[in-house]
Amino acid sequence: QQQHPDTTGGNGTSSAGPCAGDGQRCWSCLLARLLSVLQSAIYFALSSLSSDSAVNADVVDAASSSVQDTAGDEDLPDVSPSYGDMGVAVHNVIVKSSVLQHAGSANSSSSGDACLEQSHAPVAEVHTDASSLHFQLILHACWLLIKEASLLLGDVCSLSRSKGHGGVQTDDLLDTSTVVNVGETLLSVLMRCRLKGAIESCASAFSRHCAHLLSSGRHELQALPKRWLLHILETARNPETAAVSITRLSAGLPLIIQSIVHSEPRSSKHPLLHMCVHDLLAIAAVPVSVDVNQTKDFPQVHACNMLRALIRDTSLGDEMLMFASQSLSLALDSLSSPSWAMRNAATLLFSVLLQRTTGCGTSDTSSDLDNTRIGSVTAVDFFARYPALFPRFLGLLEQSASSDACAVDGGTRDSSSCWSRALPASLQPLLVLLSSLSRSSLCLQSGIKLEEFEQNLHGIFVISDER
Repeated sequence: QQQHPDTTGGNGTSSAGPCAGDGQRCWSCLLARLLSVLQSAIYFALSSLSSDSAVNADVVDAASSSVQDTAGDEDLPDVSPSYGDMGVAVHNVIVKSSVLQHAGSANSSSSGDACLEQSHAPVAEVHTDASSLHFQLILHACWLLIKEASLLLGDVCSLSRSKGHGGVQTDDLLDTSTVVNVGETLLSVLMRCRLKGAIESCASAFSRHCAHLLSSGRHELQALPKRWLLHILETARNPETAAVSITRLSAGLPLIIQSIVHSEPRSSKHPLLHMCVHDLLAIAAVPVSVDVNQTKDFPQVHACNMLRALIRDTSLGDEMLMFASQSLSLALDSLSSPSWAMRNAATLLFSVLLQRTTGCGTSDTSSDLDNTRIGSVTAVDFFARYPALFPRFLGLLEQSASSDACAVDGGTRDSSSCWSRALPASLQPLLVLLSSLSRSSLCLQSGIKLEEFEQNLHGIFVISDER
């Protein structure tokens, strides 16, 4: 504090000036200073794990200084680096640190680069493989710093909006620019980090932050979650920004969507959720090209993973089940995609939809044979709630039955190649869903003709037995 008497945040936060006599101004000064330090720490860790960032070249020298200017986050790519890129970044940090230590220099980045060029220390002596102690220590420290700093960032923002003594609202402790910078910092962590623990902790802080923004009395703050949501949807829709590398379940992108829509007031009509789901269904429905690059993520996979995260969130309740029919149709269609990544995402999406719509597979004891029991939802209830799925499922069964007929009429009933071509990829998951529905005596009264299903199923299984 003595070295930095001013309280100007590196992200462009407004200066609170010296605290002199004004208690609220002192708290604003302290909170702005603390938030600036936390944001600097987060961007420092993110830059340390970004191999293509210009900030990484100065990472060792930056560690010796105090609070850094967080405007350096503009040099970071707005995507999640692969584990290979993070390995290269950590390798660079270890090598440069070893060279500086060997040369006896810990000055500015310029002198460090000069020492790096002039030093004859062999790089082979520096252990930079993933199993080395230095490598694991730096990686763990960066992830732990991101996790704890994100949680504290969310807690400080929540505290700044709580009611003070006597019920006086203290929402004015942070100005608009500071609040915006905090949200964008948390958003950057979710977009650039891959560690599950770090992004889950950051998502919790981001969800609380968005909830406070939506309940704020300032209109410019209420519009921020929608602006961030549109930015994420545009990022997922653009193939150039979506296809960077392979991520596990799209890393933090589904958590961003989930955090924003989950923060909407329960009394509202969830406009952000409806807008988001409609966009995701449109993105995922775009056919995948046959020659798509299988070594990178693409928009359709991100959309399926985001839909899966929303459907799994039971707190959203019936709001997400309104889109169950479209989501099930999307999952069944995507199983025929030429891309393995798309088929894998569709399988995971179908599994979640099966649990939410029929109640099957929700037992925690996976070894229990009763885990595969028929669900409590009857066929009448299922098709009454999702009427659009009855003709859809019936059409798939008729297509399978007519496709199998070619094996009999053509006289090649014993041909395994014809049999494999005849069965559509969506048949097996469809049979799994139908087998999880219990039979009801009200089928005839409800007008649902399940015998049409039985006729097509009988034709499929008769051909299977004959084969």
